[in-house]
Amino acid sequence: MHIVDASNYVLLDASRLVTPDPDASNPEEESSPAFALDGPSLVMVNNMNLIDAELADECCEILNGIVRSYPDSLFLFDEKHVYRFEEEHRLRLPTQNTSIGNVVNSEPTGDGSLNLFPPHWILIRDPQHFTKYESLRNYTWIIIRTLMKERTPKVLQSVAKIIAYCNEHNKHVCTIPYLRLDPLDEVIRDELPGQNHSLYYEFPKTDNHMLMVVNDAAVADVKKAQNMIEHWVQINVFSTMVIAYELYKLRSLSRKVGQRAFWEVHFGVSSSDEFASKIIGISRSTANRYIQAISVSEKLLPGIMDEVAAGENAIPKKALSCSRFQSVHPFLDDIENAQEDKQQAVKEMLLDPNVTAKTLKTHLNEHFKREASEPSPFIPLKYFDGVANKVSNQIDESRLVYLDQYLAAMIHLCDPNAEHFAILVNPYEIAIEEVQAVSDRRVPPVTLGQA
Repeated sequence: MHIVDASNYVLLDASRLVTPDPDASNPEEESSPAFALDGPSLVMVNNMNLIDAELADECCEILNGIVRSYPDSLFLFDEKHVYRFEEEHRLRLPTQNTSIGNVVNSEPTGDGSLNLFPPHWILIRDPQHFTKYESLRNYTWIIIRTLMKERTPKVLQSVAKIIAYCNEHNKHVCTIPYLRLDPLDEVIRDELPGQNHSLYYEFPKTDNHMLMVVNDAAVADVKKAQNMIEHWVQINVFSTMVIAYELYKLRSLSRKVGQRAFWEVHFGVSSSDEFASKIIGISRSTANRYIQAISVSEKLLPGIMDEVAAGENAIPKKALSCSRFQSVHPFLDDIENAQEDKQQAVKEMLLDPNVTAKTLKTHLNEHFKREASEPSPFIPLKYFDGVANKVSNQIDESRLVYLDQYLAAMIHLCDPNAEHFAILVNPYEIAIEEVQAVSDRRVPPVTLGQA
């Protein structure tokens, strides 16, 4: 499996492979410029439409050679050019390290279903004018171009909204060139007040390539977190909050570099939940409570856990329990919006070992309004999108189309009017067949696992 640094993004101008550089002093010497990659990279091949017909065969031979010379890199080709060059010229790209997709200015022009197997991608060059989020449902991987000179507040808002949509619908998504998530998290909270979760990047995984953002700082942070967890899990002093803090930092790091790839590459697990259960030995619900506790300390007492973990701040054990901080979490928004003196009172009570958990809870109930949250409505399409994302990682690629058909049928059973994705077979007919088969007891009901 090749680890591809998705931040090492390279543009390969196909037209330059056979066209002399007009600025070169000796055009004849520059007619076929050398192309070289510095390590596994994500390569976008562009400007194939600028190649003259008489030079197309020569260009195809060069492209074939380049792609085969770098099997550890992943090459992206716009499908409308690939099909033409394959039919009319000598383009014979290997499938092991190439991916075909659509490049659009703002809105998709096709249905995105010509290539049934991932990573079928779409690259959006003008996110500021992109509005048809539902059209992304047909694609496996959404790539957003974000040039440095074009990163205005309005563009950042547009990028953040696309990523938020992709996160909600379990789509692989990234920016090219790489854009830090911190400014996007800030603008999305202003644009979508109900957005409580941090944005994250997710990259597709092929049979031969694992994409993620690779850098020395991330590797160092992972090693430090591993050492801290191994140390603190063995002792019973502050260990819960310190381990929670390291889990929090690893989760924060994973969302920036590609979540699934991060856990697989560094820890050999598929997710942070599996990391919590297999490496730390805690359940998913316990891990979530840990994260809630650290969210409180990071927002009300930023930097304090760094000091505790490094042994620079000896906070009494009674004042540093995970359950103590976690009990504050339901009131966190109100505390952050309260006057400074009310915030300070909570901070002091949190770190005072003489203040019991019961006293703290009574104070919070008396001074901060806690809104009763309504249960989230069941949305079939959103639910089955989540099911598809989890199950698709556990079945053979050749059976993905059947999974899509089955889930589309289930969506119809829950909501016949819902928009759906149809591949090869009408999902409404599948739904009828499923219901009829079960009612006649001709065959046992098919489970998602069997699908």
